[in-house]
Amino acid sequence: MVDKSMVNKKAICQVEMYMDAPCGRLVYDSKGKCICHSERKDKDVTLFQSEIDKIFEINQAVSLDFTRFTFPKGGWSFVNKRFEKVAQFLSSQFLGEAQFRAAKFSGDANFYDAKFSGDVDFDDAKFSGYADFTDAKFSGKAHFTYAKFSDGAQFTFAKFSGKARFSYSRFSGKSLFYKVQFSGEAEFEDVQFLGAANFRLARFVNKAIFSRAEFSFGVDFSEAHFSDRADYYGVQFSGKSDFESTSFDVYISFTSSIAREGARLTFDVGVLDENLIWKGGASFRSFRIEKGAEVTFRKVNMRGAVLLESSIRNMTFIDVEWPRTNRWHKRRTVADEMIDDEKDYTLIAQLYQ
Repeated sequence: MVDKSMVNKKAICQVEMYMDAPCGRLVYDSKGKCICHSERKDKDVTLFQSEIDKIFEINQAVSLDFTRFTFPKGGWSFVNKRFEKVAQFLSSQFLGEAQFRAAKFSGDANFYDAKFSGDVDFDDAKFSGYADFTDAKFSGKAHFTYAKFSDGAQFTFAKFSGKARFSYSRFSGKSLFYKVQFSGEAEFEDVQFLGAANFRLARFVNKAIFSRAEFSFGVDFSEAHFSDRADYYGVQFSGKSDFESTSFDVYISFTSSIAREGARLTFDVGVLDENLIWKGGASFRSFRIEKGAEVTFRKVNMRGAVLLESSIRNMTFIDVEWPRTNRWHKRRTVADEMIDDEKDYTLIAQLYQ
């Protein structure tokens, strides 16, 4: 229902759309905003739906423009929806759940500065054009499971307050997660990064799971910070991958990971500091290095790094700090020899060969 307090019933909404053009729809509330831009929690959902339908019906429009729209608190569904043109959700806000499951974006999808107050579901969504979630805010759970990004994706400066699940998704172009903050669990298991991936300066407050992920063209985790457990079990590294000045507050596992042929994987803290690179220990057990690949540890404290059954002969250690057997003999050793659990001395001996 239109707000009765509006004196001029023919006034039009001046909220700027994409490319700064005024909205032009009839004013709906006392703040001079139309039904689409009104933030009233009790606004007419039927009227709002009719405006959404009109956007998809205008054939001559260059893009589907939802810029700065406020979607109702009761949630909104674009499940299985086809966006045949560029989809502009610039600075839009979803007051309730946002459902984009199995949606298909034929053109670019712009969610720059979008705000999702409830859970958001992009499971099985397909992005044929560039997907931009720069500076987006996800207050609830954010699901991108099995999503496909064919022409690159950007989540730079995005903030995830709840669980972020990207499991089994595929990034065919560049994927940018620069300075992203994950306050909830971040799940990237079995993700295929078929283009260069960038997590530089990302912050992982909760668990980060990258198990069995594939980095086909390298990944940059430089200066990223992991406050909780990080799991890289079975990850495949190709291209140039950097963990420079990366800090891990809790245990990290690279168990059974692989450096593929020609890969260049570097762990470099810049200065010797036992608390900077991994505070809770690290496992490189069964880490495999293929022919022509390089794995380098530079100025890293190796006191908590388990190396059993790994391709240690193909690893390069530069200015690293090794643990010592005791304060009297001070013989340099590998961390595997210092572990209190039952030791397999045959496997340990292989590390020294």
